[in-house]
Amino acid sequence: MSNNQHLPYSPCPLWLGMMRKGILVVILLLLSAPLAPAVNLPSTIKVGKWNGVGYDVYTLSLEEYLRGVAHHEMSFLRHVEAYKCQTVAARGYAASNIGKHGSFDVCNQEDCQRWEPDYDSMTDEAVSATTGQVLTCTAAPYVGSIITAWY
Repeated sequence: MSNNQHLPYSPCPLWLGMMRKGILVVILLLLSAPLAPAVNLPSTIKVGKWNGVGYDVYTLSLEEYLRGVAHHEMSFLRHVEAYKCQTVAARGYAASNIGKHGSFDVCNQEDCQRWEPDYDSMTDEAVSATTGQVLTCTAAPYVGSIITAWY
């Protein structure tokens, strides 16, 4: 059993999106529940980065990959709590899509998650604070399944 944690919610968390002055605001409503060990997450992920003619493949730790995802998926919000929600959702998406592209797991295009190999201290803080956390469902028949969140 890994030391990763899941955030169990019943039946599943609720994601809300709304427009405020031209900015999409995503709110994650969480029901109270303790963290519990449950899922095995990959330690590494192969990322295909489009170079204009094909994909350059990077092998990264999952947490290193998430640093670049959080920075590029939500760079306009600039709030660590928003980055934490993004990181938990992105970790679940990545873990649920291992092997999606055959020779690599995920790409940096629209069908996966926007990723670039750069980040900042705020996204580093968010990834560090949520290390190993994913959202899982407690509703039958999906009990323990990682929630694949699209955002």
